Amino acid sequence: MDAAGGLPQNRQLDLVFAAAGARGHEGVLVVRYCCLRSVCRCVLCVGAPHSGSRKRGHRFRVYVRNAPDCGSCAGQVAMRHPLGALRGCDLVYRACGCGIGLGVDMESNLASKAEKAFPKSTISVAIATYNRAEMVKIAIAAALDQSRAPMEVIVSDDASTDHTAKAVSEMADADPRVKLLRQQRNTGGVGNWNRAMDATRGDFIAWCSDDDCYRAGHLEASVAYLEAHPEIGFVHAAFVDWIDSPESQGIEFRALRSEKPLVIHKDNLFRYLMRYYDWPFHPSTIVMRRRVWEDVGRFDPAYALADTDWFVRAARKYPVALLPRYGVNNRRHPGNWSNRLGSARMQDEIAQIMDKEIQSAYGDAGIRRAFWRQAWRLNARLHLLLTIRARLRTGHADAACAAWRAMFTKSTQRSLWLAEAGEEWLRDKASRVAAVSATPRQRVSPL
Repeated sequence: MDAAGGLPQNRQLDLVFAAAGARGHEGVLVVRYCCLRSVCRCVLCVGAPHSGSRKRGHRFRVYVRNAPDCGSCAGQVAMRHPLGALRGCDLVYRACGCGIGLGVDMESNLASKAEKAFPKSTISVAIATYNRAEMVKIAIAAALDQSRAPMEVIVSDDASTDHTAKAVSEMADADPRVKLLRQQRNTGGVGNWNRAMDATRGDFIAWCSDDDCYRAGHLEASVAYLEAHPEIGFVHAAFVDWIDSPESQGIEFRALRSEKPLVIHKDNLFRYLMRYYDWPFHPSTIVMRRRVWEDVGRFDPAYALADTDWFVRAARKYPVALLPRYGVNNRRHPGNWSNRLGSARMQDEIAQIMDKEIQSAYGDAGIRRAFWRQAWRLNARLHLLLTIRARLRTGHADAACAAWRAMFTKSTQRSLWLAEAGEEWLRDKASRVAAVSATPRQRVSPL
């Protein structure tokens, strides 16, 4: 203190609270103090939110600036601290210019204010289910066991006829984070997806199909990347094929597409989709900011592949990052959604989605729109030919013919004879070719 009993300007007090721990981000807390005749106000200024644990230790430094007129008993104490780590820290006595002491109880007054001002971001997991009691229990358990735990796991049951609702209800009784929603009538799928997503409340929303399950650290890694990269709207990741069929069981790791995060945006989206036509993304690996869901909108029930339509719409509005890690176990089994649709229908819907998005992206820009439309159709036909070849090799004549017909969905009447002649040839070919034994993954892949 100086001769007048005040604290010198810009004097750094040696008030240090030390504890073991790692480095953390700092926030700024401004505490106004005055004499006992005035009202003490604690004002929280804008600081950077910190998602770390309160267990981490840090140094606290207190800076004091007197007001020019000490008689006004006004000053500021700016304390840099890691947000959420205020508990147990007191500033019990300091003197202002008039010599009257003032106590500030940091424990009771400021810790709760800091937590309210900068709460830790929350995560919601959305799961839509139908007649998959045992599978959805595994999906829920994997979400609850994440290293960065979700605030809630919303499970919407699409009027299941088995004991799915009962199984989820039992998990909800055991853990209040699990919340069960029940549809009165079956929506057919997409409507139930929307209900699960709409019911979430977290700052981040993670989707998970009821037959998949998160791998360790998925939510933590995804949200950490989003928090460190505010320009990215959502993330997705690689996945592991979990073969689950009566004939075989096993795990197959797919090769990572990049050693570092791959950012997709509106300028490279169509190129990315053409290159990774078969699996441009896995919906169960998606973790998004809430504003992305609110801005892009719901899944469109006009498409069975509504998740693909949503991904393309969202990626045209917000940059998306493909993380170089395995996010989920992708269960491959005969009851997969893709198996029910079939390969030919899936590829036809993808073509419709891309036609719509190319038209939306380029509008009246005739040359660019025509280029991307033709490039996409050629790419789709190439993959259909590869599908036909694979189905013939495994003796699936009906699936081969369905893929062949998909190549002629917008054909003229004159070329229909080619489609019919091709089907006859394919059936004849399939009957004379000795079928090659399919791999475990092929046996649970859509025909």
